[in-house]
Amino acid sequence: MSSLDDAITTVCAASASLTYVTEPELDAVITMLEGLKVNVCAANVSYAGNMTVAQTNSFWSRLCGSLVAGTGLEGKSLRIMALIALDAANHPMILGCLQAIGETLDAFLSRAATQLEDNPEAPMWSLYCDVLKVFYRAMDYDLSAVQVLDLVNRKPSLAVGILDAALRSIRPDASAAESIATRMKVSNWQSDVALAVCISKNLYQLSLHATYFDGADAERSSATAASQHHDEFAKFMNGVVQGIVNSSKIMETSVALLVDWLGCIRDQRCEHALDLLPWLEVFMSNLLSFIANVLSKTDESAVVLRKHVAAETTLVPDAVLPYLSFVLDWLERQQQQQQASPNGTTSNNTIGRSVRTILLLLKLLSFMTHKVKLFRPHVKAMPTLIQRILTQPLLWNSPYQIDFIALCTRLCVNAELEVGTAFMEHVAATALTRDMRAKVAWRLTGAADDMYPINTLSETYPKLESLFDESIAEADTPSTAPPQQEGSYAVSGNIKGEIAL
Repeated sequence: MSSLDDAITTVCAASASLTYVTEPELDAVITMLEGLKVNVCAANVSYAGNMTVAQTNSFWSRLCGSLVAGTGLEGKSLRIMALIALDAANHPMILGCLQAIGETLDAFLSRAATQLEDNPEAPMWSLYCDVLKVFYRAMDYDLSAVQVLDLVNRKPSLAVGILDAALRSIRPDASAAESIATRMKVSNWQSDVALAVCISKNLYQLSLHATYFDGADAERSSATAASQHHDEFAKFMNGVVQGIVNSSKIMETSVALLVDWLGCIRDQRCEHALDLLPWLEVFMSNLLSFIANVLSKTDESAVVLRKHVAAETTLVPDAVLPYLSFVLDWLERQQQQQQASPNGTTSNNTIGRSVRTILLLLKLLSFMTHKVKLFRPHVKAMPTLIQRILTQPLLWNSPYQIDFIALCTRLCVNAELEVGTAFMEHVAATALTRDMRAKVAWRLTGAADDMYPINTLSETYPKLESLFDESIAEADTPSTAPPQQEGSYAVSGNIKGEIAL
């Protein structure tokens, strides 16, 4: 069978008078669609075909009937919808189905969430995985963490759990058959990548005040939310951490995906491997921003997460630092190509995104090496990192030059980088004008917030202390502040799930 039409009409024709799809029919359709999924991957065979309007309406009506009839077939019906949703042509029908059964589906998911809370090992994880895929795909990957929370009675621990289940379904094992390089040789790899990136977006959003305090409580989303509603927000964060620790695979799976994607890009394992780079950058940025946001909280949940991240994941050594090494090599090649062919076809948008990703990762690394000492040896294992960053023309000559200098200074202090500190001393002595020193000092002192801690007890701090001279600090003016979206370093927002950049 080559289409969704064939699967549906063959299986359902014998009992078309029923108001719902029977369990044997559901099983048969699932089997056929699973087979079609392989065909779609292998030969770009579409699910959508040539059913008449009457046949289409009959099928969707009966599928809705299976969801509202209370026959215990909801899970299998949602599984079919998740498979059908792989074909964008079916999204309007799926949205119509969801609208038709809205209240019934809400009640069913509320009961399912209660079961999950009572029994975390329940098979409901698989059901919620299908639910998320239906909503993500049918809504063009524009699902927010608020909507995810609504699916699980606004329980952050359960939200993390179902995001974990959905992420694991993308890469159930580490076999070559499941690698991104294999999937990129077929037509629909973007679906799984977009799903992974949007999961990372939702994780990041789960660490924000605005996710929990919005609408009538909008004032709670202000800068004073942490002090005014500390206990309430801390309770939500404890739930998030509980979900991470209980769903211990979410960090492991995230690292496995990043390592797989980076290996594909670095080794050019398929023709369009570089197309994956912006997706990887957004996924990694969202994930690190999420971890850093939760670590920045001061209650006991941060301690639990700190231990979990340090002991249970290899995110920094296996993903973040190899990415920085790769992207610095890649920028060097772009620099050489630009010199050899000024009118070449290098994408400024791609370069701009990578430059801003490096900037964000430096900020997060300087924060995380301050909070988690176990990360420091990994950064020290790249002794030339600071020098490579500040001698890369595409970074040094970018609008973010002062930000790079300030963040490299922080990383040298917090990670106690001796080689990097020696190079920073050289930069300070030979390359910084008085105006540059004033702008750097402002970023190191006047712009301080929770994401800018500094370890003044570090052995390297005294060597760079002159850069922290608050007496010469001078804030940016509108004319000197780095642009957000201009010129060669602009980044268009065309990646689904992009939040942190």
